[in-house]
Amino acid sequence: MGNTVLAHVLYASNSKDLDLNTFFSATGNAHEIILLNDSKITAEHLQENPNDNLECVIELVSTDWYEILRFKMSYSKWHKDFPSRTNYENFFKHVQVDTQEDLHWAKFYNNVKDPTWPKCDSYRMIHTLEKWIVDEILQIYQPPNFNLLESDSLFLEVLSQTYFNMITVPYQKYFNSAKTYYIDDYFLGNTAVLENTCRTILKHDWDRQRSNEFLNKVLEVNSMYFDWLNNIKNIYQQTIDFVECPAKLEIWEQALIIAKCCEYFKIAPLDLEWHNAGCILNENNVLLIELLKRTKHGKTI
Repeated sequence: MGNTVLAHVLYASNSKDLDLNTFFSATGNAHEIILLNDSKITAEHLQENPNDNLECVIELVSTDWYEILRFKMSYSKWHKDFPSRTNYENFFKHVQVDTQEDLHWAKFYNNVKDPTWPKCDSYRMIHTLEKWIVDEILQIYQPPNFNLLESDSLFLEVLSQTYFNMITVPYQKYFNSAKTYYIDDYFLGNTAVLENTCRTILKHDWDRQRSNEFLNKVLEVNSMYFDWLNNIKNIYQQTIDFVECPAKLEIWEQALIIAKCCEYFKIAPLDLEWHNAGCILNENNVLLIELLKRTKHGKTI
Protein backbone atom coordinates (compact mmCIF):
# COMPACT_ATOMS: atom_id res chain seq x y z
CA MET A 1 0.00 0.00 0.00
CA GLY A 2 3.02 2.31 0.02
CA ASN A 3 2.46 3.65 -3.48
CA THR A 4 -1.25 4.12 -2.73
CA VAL A 5 -0.46 6.23 0.33
CA LEU A 6 2.15 8.19 -1.64
CA ALA A 7 -0.32 8.90 -4.43
CA HIS A 8 -2.90 9.93 -1.82
CA VAL A 9 -0.54 12.51 -0.33
CA LEU A 10 0.40 13.94 -3.74
CA TYR A 11 -3.25 14.13 -4.80
CA ALA A 12 -4.59 15.59 -1.55
CA SER A 13 -1.80 18.19 -1.46
CA ASN A 14 -2.56 19.29 -5.04
CA SER A 15 0.97 18.26 -5.97
CA LYS A 16 -0.27 15.91 -8.67
CA ASP A 17 -3.50 15.73 -10.66
CA LEU A 18 -4.67 12.19 -11.31
CA ASP A 19 -7.63 10.76 -13.18
CA LEU A 20 -8.88 8.50 -10.42
CA ASN A 21 -11.10 6.58 -12.84
CA THR A 22 -8.09 5.31 -14.80
CA PHE A 23 -5.19 5.68 -12.35
CA PHE A 24 -5.53 2.33 -10.52
CA SER A 25 -4.78 -1.01 -12.15
CA ALA A 26 -7.28 -3.86 -12.43
CA THR A 27 -5.87 -5.34 -9.20
CA GLY A 28 -6.11 -2.01 -7.35
CA ASN A 29 -2.43 -1.09 -7.67
CA ALA A 30 -1.22 2.51 -7.56
CA HIS A 31 2.14 1.68 -9.13
CA GLU A 32 1.65 4.25 -11.90
CA ILE A 33 2.64 6.90 -9.37
CA ILE A 34 6.23 5.64 -9.67
CA LEU A 35 6.34 7.03 -13.22
CA LEU A 36 4.44 10.24 -12.41
CA ASN A 37 6.13 11.22 -9.15
CA ASP A 38 8.53 14.17 -9.31
CA SER A 39 8.34 15.15 -5.65
CA LYS A 40 10.88 14.73 -2.85
CA ILE A 41 8.93 11.87 -1.25
CA THR A 42 8.71 8.30 -2.49
CA ALA A 43 7.53 4.83 -1.39
CA GLU A 44 10.19 2.20 -0.75
CA HIS A 45 10.63 -1.16 0.98
CA LEU A 46 13.45 0.08 3.18
CA GLN A 47 13.44 -2.87 5.57
CA GLU A 48 14.14 -5.29 2.75
CA ASN A 49 16.25 -2.85 0.71
CA PRO A 50 18.05 -0.33 2.98
CA ASN A 51 19.14 2.92 1.36
CA ASP A 52 21.35 5.34 3.29
CA ASN A 53 20.35 8.13 0.94
CA LEU A 54 16.73 7.97 2.06
CA GLU A 55 15.11 8.90 5.38
CA CYS A 56 11.99 7.06 6.47
CA VAL A 57 9.35 9.57 7.59
CA ILE A 58 6.34 7.23 7.67
CA GLU A 59 6.52 3.55 8.60
CA LEU A 60 3.41 1.86 7.21
CA VAL A 61 2.36 -1.01 9.49
CA SER A 62 -0.27 -3.76 9.29
CA THR A 63 -1.31 -5.76 12.36
CA ASP A 64 -3.97 -8.31 13.33
CA TRP A 65 -6.52 -8.81 10.53
CA TYR A 66 -4.86 -6.17 8.38
CA GLU A 67 -1.77 -8.36 8.34
CA ILE A 68 -3.98 -11.11 6.90
CA LEU A 69 -5.27 -8.60 4.35
CA ARG A 70 -1.68 -7.70 3.50
CA PHE A 71 -0.96 -11.33 2.59
CA LYS A 72 -3.92 -11.39 0.21
CA MET A 73 -3.05 -8.05 -1.39
CA SER A 74 0.60 -9.01 -1.73
CA TYR A 75 -0.26 -12.28 -3.45
CA SER A 76 -2.84 -10.73 -5.78
CA LYS A 77 -1.11 -7.45 -6.59
CA TRP A 78 2.58 -8.27 -6.51
CA HIS A 79 3.17 -12.01 -6.83
CA LYS A 80 0.04 -12.57 -8.94
CA ASP A 81 0.14 -16.08 -7.51
CA PHE A 82 -0.59 -17.89 -4.25
CA PRO A 83 1.52 -20.25 -2.09
CA SER A 84 1.34 -23.91 -3.10
CA ARG A 85 3.38 -27.08 -2.75
CA THR A 86 5.26 -26.30 -5.94
CA ASN A 87 6.10 -22.63 -5.42
CA TYR A 88 6.26 -22.01 -1.66
CA GLU A 89 9.93 -21.01 -1.88
CA ASN A 90 8.83 -17.91 -3.82
CA PHE A 91 6.92 -16.74 -0.75
CA PHE A 92 8.79 -18.00 2.30
CA LYS A 93 12.45 -18.10 3.21
CA HIS A 94 11.82 -20.88 5.70
CA VAL A 95 8.99 -23.25 6.57
CA GLN A 96 8.71 -25.38 9.66
CA VAL A 97 9.65 -28.81 8.32
CA ASP A 98 12.44 -29.28 10.86
CA THR A 99 10.04 -28.70 13.74
CA GLN A 100 7.64 -31.28 12.39
CA GLU A 101 10.42 -33.85 12.02
CA ASP A 102 11.56 -33.24 15.60
CA LEU A 103 8.03 -33.67 16.95
CA HIS A 104 7.68 -36.98 15.12
CA TRP A 105 11.02 -38.17 16.45
CA ALA A 106 10.36 -37.03 20.04
CA LYS A 107 7.05 -38.90 20.20
CA PHE A 108 8.70 -42.09 18.95
CA TYR A 109 11.81 -41.86 21.14
CA ASN A 110 9.94 -41.07 24.36
CA ASN A 111 7.61 -44.02 23.77
CA VAL A 112 10.38 -46.60 23.24
CA LYS A 113 13.24 -45.32 25.39
CA ASP A 114 14.40 -47.07 28.51
CA PRO A 115 14.38 -44.78 31.60
CA THR A 116 18.18 -44.99 31.62
CA TRP A 117 18.55 -43.66 28.08
CA PRO A 118 19.65 -40.02 27.75
CA LYS A 119 17.47 -37.23 26.41
CA CYS A 120 17.43 -36.85 22.61
CA ASP A 121 14.98 -34.30 21.21
CA SER A 122 16.03 -34.43 17.57
CA TYR A 123 16.72 -37.23 15.11
CA ARG A 124 19.69 -35.18 13.95
CA MET A 125 21.24 -35.78 17.41
CA ILE A 126 21.02 -39.55 17.23
CA HIS A 127 24.79 -39.77 16.79
CA THR A 128 25.20 -38.61 20.43
CA LEU A 129 23.60 -41.81 21.72
CA GLU A 130 25.46 -45.00 22.56
CA LYS A 131 25.98 -47.23 19.53
CA TRP A 132 23.95 -50.09 21.01
CA ILE A 133 21.01 -47.70 21.53
CA VAL A 134 21.27 -46.45 17.96
CA ASP A 135 21.39 -50.02 16.64
CA GLU A 136 18.28 -50.92 18.60
CA ILE A 137 16.39 -47.82 17.50
CA LEU A 138 17.22 -48.17 13.82
CA GLN A 139 15.74 -51.65 13.81
CA ILE A 140 12.27 -50.20 14.38
CA TYR A 141 12.39 -46.49 13.51
CA GLN A 142 11.54 -45.35 9.98
CA PRO A 143 12.30 -41.65 9.50
CA PRO A 144 9.28 -40.02 7.81
CA ASN A 145 9.70 -38.25 4.50
CA PHE A 146 8.64 -34.71 5.28
CA ASN A 147 8.59 -33.60 1.69
CA LEU A 148 6.31 -30.61 1.21
CA LEU A 149 5.58 -31.80 -2.30
CA GLU A 150 4.34 -35.13 -0.99
CA SER A 151 0.79 -34.14 -0.04
CA ASP A 152 -1.54 -31.20 0.38
CA SER A 153 -2.26 -32.26 3.96
CA LEU A 154 1.40 -32.03 5.02
CA PHE A 155 1.81 -28.73 3.22
CA LEU A 156 -1.27 -27.39 5.03
CA GLU A 157 0.13 -28.49 8.39
CA VAL A 158 3.51 -26.87 7.80
CA LEU A 159 2.09 -23.72 6.19
CA SER A 160 -0.29 -23.24 9.13
CA GLN A 161 2.66 -23.24 11.52
CA THR A 162 4.59 -20.88 9.24
CA TYR A 163 1.74 -18.34 9.20
CA PHE A 164 1.28 -18.76 12.95
CA ASN A 165 4.93 -17.88 13.53
CA MET A 166 4.53 -14.80 11.33
CA ILE A 167 1.33 -13.37 12.81
CA THR A 168 2.21 -13.95 16.47
CA VAL A 169 5.40 -11.87 16.40
CA PRO A 170 4.64 -8.53 18.11
CA TYR A 171 5.20 -5.43 16.02
CA GLN A 172 8.49 -3.69 16.73
CA LYS A 173 9.23 -0.25 15.35
CA TYR A 174 11.95 -0.47 12.70
CA PHE A 175 12.69 3.21 12.02
CA ASN A 176 12.91 5.15 15.28
CA SER A 177 12.63 8.57 13.65
CA ALA A 178 9.61 7.67 11.50
CA LYS A 179 5.94 8.15 12.29
CA THR A 180 4.15 4.83 12.69
CA TYR A 181 1.06 4.72 10.49
CA TYR A 182 -1.27 1.76 10.85
CA ILE A 183 -2.98 0.66 7.67
CA ASP A 184 -6.32 0.33 9.49
CA ASP A 185 -6.12 4.04 10.36
CA TYR A 186 -5.65 4.79 6.69
CA PHE A 187 -8.69 2.78 5.61
CA LEU A 188 -10.73 4.48 8.35
CA GLY A 189 -9.80 7.89 6.97
CA ASN A 190 -7.51 8.94 9.81
CA THR A 191 -4.99 10.95 7.79
CA ALA A 192 -3.34 13.17 10.45
CA VAL A 193 0.07 11.55 9.84
CA LEU A 194 -0.24 12.16 6.11
CA GLU A 195 -1.40 15.73 6.61
CA ASN A 196 1.64 16.47 8.76
CA THR A 197 3.95 15.08 6.08
CA CYS A 198 2.19 17.16 3.48
CA ARG A 199 2.72 20.40 5.39
CA THR A 200 6.23 19.81 6.77
CA ILE A 201 7.88 18.24 3.72
CA LEU A 202 5.87 19.28 0.69
CA LYS A 203 4.96 22.68 2.19
CA HIS A 204 1.42 22.31 0.84
CA ASP A 205 -1.96 22.52 2.52
CA TRP A 206 -4.13 19.45 2.79
CA ASP A 207 -7.24 19.41 0.60
CA ARG A 208 -9.73 17.35 2.58
CA GLN A 209 -12.20 17.02 -0.28
CA ARG A 210 -9.55 15.61 -2.62
CA SER A 211 -8.35 13.38 0.21
CA ASN A 212 -11.83 11.93 0.66
CA GLU A 213 -12.18 11.45 -3.09
CA PHE A 214 -8.96 9.50 -3.24
CA LEU A 215 -9.75 7.32 -0.23
CA ASN A 216 -13.22 6.49 -1.56
CA LYS A 217 -11.67 5.37 -4.83
CA VAL A 218 -9.08 3.26 -2.93
CA LEU A 219 -11.88 1.52 -1.02
CA GLU A 220 -13.77 0.96 -4.26
CA VAL A 221 -10.90 -0.55 -6.28
CA ASN A 222 -9.87 -2.74 -3.34
CA SER A 223 -13.38 -3.87 -2.41
CA MET A 224 -12.66 -7.41 -3.65
CA TYR A 225 -9.99 -7.79 -0.97
CA PHE A 226 -12.23 -6.49 1.80
CA ASP A 227 -14.96 -8.91 0.69
CA TRP A 228 -12.41 -11.73 0.82
CA LEU A 229 -11.29 -10.69 4.31
CA ASN A 230 -14.86 -10.54 5.59
CA ASN A 231 -15.43 -14.11 4.41
CA ILE A 232 -12.24 -15.30 6.11
CA LYS A 233 -13.20 -13.49 9.34
CA ASN A 234 -16.69 -14.99 9.24
CA ILE A 235 -15.36 -18.56 8.96
CA TYR A 236 -12.83 -17.83 11.70
CA GLN A 237 -15.46 -16.41 14.06
CA GLN A 238 -17.83 -19.33 13.59
CA THR A 239 -14.97 -21.77 14.08
CA ILE A 240 -13.79 -20.31 17.39
CA ASP A 241 -17.46 -20.23 18.46
CA PHE A 242 -17.64 -23.95 17.48
CA VAL A 243 -20.43 -23.26 14.99
CA GLU A 244 -20.39 -25.39 11.84
CA CYS A 245 -20.31 -23.54 8.52
CA PRO A 246 -19.33 -24.09 4.86
CA ALA A 247 -15.65 -23.39 4.10
CA LYS A 248 -14.43 -24.11 0.58
CA LEU A 249 -10.96 -22.58 0.67
CA GLU A 250 -7.59 -22.86 -1.01
CA ILE A 251 -4.82 -24.46 1.06
CA TRP A 252 -3.10 -21.14 1.88
CA GLU A 253 -6.46 -19.70 2.99
CA GLN A 254 -7.10 -22.74 5.17
CA ALA A 255 -3.66 -22.28 6.72
CA LEU A 256 -4.37 -18.63 7.56
CA ILE A 257 -7.61 -19.50 9.35
CA ILE A 258 -5.97 -22.36 11.25
CA ALA A 259 -3.16 -20.02 12.32
CA LYS A 260 -5.64 -17.38 13.50
CA CYS A 261 -7.74 -19.94 15.41
CA CYS A 262 -4.63 -21.32 17.09
CA GLU A 263 -3.57 -17.79 17.99
CA TYR A 264 -6.95 -17.26 19.65
CA PHE A 265 -6.75 -20.49 21.67
CA LYS A 266 -3.06 -19.97 22.48
CA ILE A 267 -1.95 -23.23 20.90
CA ALA A 268 0.45 -23.93 18.04
CA PRO A 269 -0.79 -25.56 14.82
CA LEU A 270 1.77 -28.35 15.24
CA ASP A 271 0.09 -29.19 18.57
CA LEU A 272 -3.15 -30.09 16.81
CA GLU A 273 -3.83 -33.81 16.52
CA TRP A 274 -3.57 -33.81 12.74
CA HIS A 275 -2.98 -37.55 12.20
CA ASN A 276 -3.32 -37.23 8.44
CA ALA A 277 -6.45 -35.16 8.86
CA GLY A 278 -6.19 -33.92 5.29
CA CYS A 279 -7.13 -30.46 4.06
CA ILE A 280 -9.55 -29.70 6.83
CA LEU A 281 -11.37 -26.71 5.33
CA ASN A 282 -12.14 -28.11 1.89
CA GLU A 283 -15.89 -28.24 2.45
CA ASN A 284 -16.67 -27.01 5.96
CA ASN A 285 -15.07 -26.27 9.34
CA VAL A 286 -16.33 -29.40 11.14
CA LEU A 287 -12.99 -31.19 11.34
CA LEU A 288 -11.11 -28.07 12.41
CA ILE A 289 -13.59 -27.57 15.25
CA GLU A 290 -13.01 -31.17 16.33
CA LEU A 291 -9.23 -30.73 16.25
CA LEU A 292 -9.43 -27.54 18.28
CA LYS A 293 -11.72 -29.15 20.84
CA ARG A 294 -9.44 -32.17 21.26
CA THR A 295 -6.28 -30.17 21.64
CA LYS A 296 -5.12 -29.23 25.10
CA HIS A 297 -2.36 -26.75 25.79
CA GLY A 298 -2.31 -25.95 29.46
CA LYS A 299 -6.09 -25.76 29.51
CA THR A 300 -9.20 -27.53 28.22
CA ILE A 301 -10.86 -25.80 25.30
